[in-house]
Amino acid sequence: MKIVFLTQFGPPNIGGDVMHVMWLANELKKKGHEIHIFCSNKSKDNKEIKRFTEVIDGIYIHRFRPFFKAAKTTFFWSFKKELFKLKPDIIHAHFYRQYYATIAPKYAKQLKAKSFLTTHAPFVEKELRPFHVNLLAWIYDKIFGKRTLNAYNKIIAISEWEYPYLKQLGMNMDKVIHLSNGIPEYFFEAKHNNKKTNNIFTVCHINPIKNLEVLIRAAPIIIKENPKVKFIIAGPADEIYKMKLDSMIESNNLNNYFIFPGPIFDQKKKIKMMLNSDIFAITSWREAIPTTIVEAQALGKITISSRTQGGKELIGEDRGFLFDINNANQLAEKVNYVLKNLNLLDNIRIRARKYAENNNSWPKIAEKLEKLYKE
Repeated sequence: MKIVFLTQFGPPNIGGDVMHVMWLANELKKKGHEIHIFCSNKSKDNKEIKRFTEVIDGIYIHRFRPFFKAAKTTFFWSFKKELFKLKPDIIHAHFYRQYYATIAPKYAKQLKAKSFLTTHAPFVEKELRPFHVNLLAWIYDKIFGKRTLNAYNKIIAISEWEYPYLKQLGMNMDKVIHLSNGIPEYFFEAKHNNKKTNNIFTVCHINPIKNLEVLIRAAPIIIKENPKVKFIIAGPADEIYKMKLDSMIESNNLNNYFIFPGPIFDQKKKIKMMLNSDIFAITSWREAIPTTIVEAQALGKITISSRTQGGKELIGEDRGFLFDINNANQLAEKVNYVLKNLNLLDNIRIRARKYAENNNSWPKIAEKLEKLYKE
């Protein structure tokens, strides 16, 4: 089959959204399908990518210059001419509320192609977004939501917690399929390390939504019971936010306990750092389906997450530990419990890993998606 993915950002951008599309593209390419990715020629820091066409690992990348910008990550770009020239069998859009995802079903109908939309859980809590963004989302949902969603052959939800939102928008729920975010197979192949390290590891884009302040506030309570503990926070950082964290760490005399190794682009290095930790922590205000939790679970790491929608879905009641959002005392309590009882928590590791294998392996997800396309 000839498959076109529509998405806002493509390579060389990085991040969970880009990798979701690229991993699916790679797995489907292995199955013999011809894969094209249509995206804007913008980088996530709003710079232009000069090359408009490119082939990466056998996947055809088509970049388009936006003619209008509605928000930081919402661009309008024209792709009809290129799409009709390709005549794909499948048009698969990513991200609900985007311009290209609104017009894709119409183009698919004209081309007699099948259309799919992966929503990517855009139903953010209102208090976490500016008023004008909430207003734009509300207007879009009222005018385009029901009509756009039901125009697709299938809607793919990456999380089950999206279902009530989709139903409220007027979605025909018979069209909704759950296919989660995935991780590569080599995470499941890595050998688990049982040696205690006293390391608490976090990997994320270091920005305000990740609420790393709560980890800093919890640190003195954790250190009191575990003086050898180290907090390792890896990932690219927003400069102003990182300065705020540094100031908090310094004012609380925690410099010897916090390590910021920077971005990790090498997956082998990332796996090594995860394996060399006792706990994987995620402290966000909001998460859809964070793949970092799945990676940690696949590697046999005990995961502690804030009680976000994604955290609750992946960890459940028996695959890790949850704490109330922004509650430093609860976070410290969970960390101290895990560090004290690390050798007694194998059942949690086993359940978490099994859940990840069944639901979050890219080859298995691609296999289900291919079957969906053929149906």
